Amino acid sequence: MTDHQSIVRDALQGIGLGPERVEAALNGSPIYGVSGLLNSLELVQFVTALGEVTRIDPTEFLSVGESGLNTVVSGISSLCGFLEARMCLPEGV
Repeated sequence: MTDHQSIVRDALQGIGLGPERVEAALNGSPIYGVSGLLNSLELVQFVTALGEVTRIDPTEFLSVGESGLNTVVSGISSLCGFLEARMCLPEGV
């Protein structure tokens, strides 16, 4: 598991997702969308939790537009790519 995946896992657990849904997200299930694991309220909580850990302003997630946001949270790979492009992890994270 990459550091970015760990951050995603911790954020999902932090908003109260159960182990089955967290595991599904880490295995590539859509995080948000028609068949996604999160509803819109959970998505807002998740983006806020990610922002707190990564110091990425939650509005950056929204600035990509609705279709861009759907792409970013379409799965773990695209979300980790988004995080990697916007942050540098300090050592030890």
